[in-house]
Amino acid sequence: MVISQNYCERIVQLALDDFSSDVLVPCSDGIDRTASEVMFCLCESVRQGHADDLPCLLRIARCAEDSEVMLQVGELYLYGQGVESSAEEAYAWFLRASHAGSAEAMARVGWMLLVGIGVAKNVRLAVDWLLLAAEEGYRPAQDFLIKVTSRALANAAAQLPSP
Repeated sequence: MVISQNYCERIVQLALDDFSSDVLVPCSDGIDRTASEVMFCLCESVRQGHADDLPCLLRIARCAEDSEVMLQVGELYLYGQGVESSAEEAYAWFLRASHAGSAEAMARVGWMLLVGIGVAKNVRLAVDWLLLAAEEGYRPAQDFLIKVTSRALANAAAQLPSP
């Protein structure tokens, strides 16, 4: 997608004004897209190796309050898709997306804390984040917590003396 500096500036302005608006931006492929759709296109472009789009993507993502965009940028870093893999950078983007309301990002923060990827291992904080994600309705976090709780209860029951 490699975009021009002027185009990048226009998206940055939209991000600063109202990123969630339905204002359409004409793209080089002739299709008009919302600013959010442009961000997803930029993420995909970076994934495909168009590193020239990365500075614009990061600049826009820092201005936007769109949790899904932040989540996508975190995934780029976590999996090294079009960027050098960095668990620390991924964690920072997931944390930002969590604070913007993404339940999926909350779960990612929890799992990274639980395992100690990109951040110091902290089981108590991990559980807090996973509980937040579960409370927000994120099914994988709910399933994980049910599984962990079931195992913990089974282990505790196995330690009880027989009647």
